[in-house]
Amino acid sequence: MNSPPAGFLDAKRNAIFIGGTGTGKTHLCIAVASAVIRARVGRFFNLVDLVNQLEQEKAAGRSGRLSEKLLRYDLIVIDELGYLPFSQPGGQLLFHLISKLYENTSLLITTNLAFADWPQVFGEPMTS
Repeated sequence: MNSPPAGFLDAKRNAIFIGGTGTGKTHLCIAVASAVIRARVGRFFNLVDLVNQLEQEKAAGRSGRLSEKLLRYDLIVIDELGYLPFSQPGGQLLFHLISKLYENTSLLITTNLAFADWPQVFGEPMTS
């Protein structure tokens, strides 16, 4: 029988931590990630840094390489969704990445935005 942390990763579960600035979302996310990642492989991203990597990859004509690499991880943590703005193409690249990952690996996302405000991150209401 799997322990709860192992079960979280084996089932490819996802979680979103929503709350105001300074409420401890990132701290809690790191604590959860530490508990579930033992003997597994994970990666932590600040969202703006992640979007910048996706845009640079696309500009270099190498789209999809980062997502293929991340599919091999057991857990991906994306911190600060919606905290700082980025371009609409960046939002589309991010949406595509999350769509590819959410059924294939475990995701933890932190945000101070309510779900109703997510279209401002991804650009178009249909994508959120």
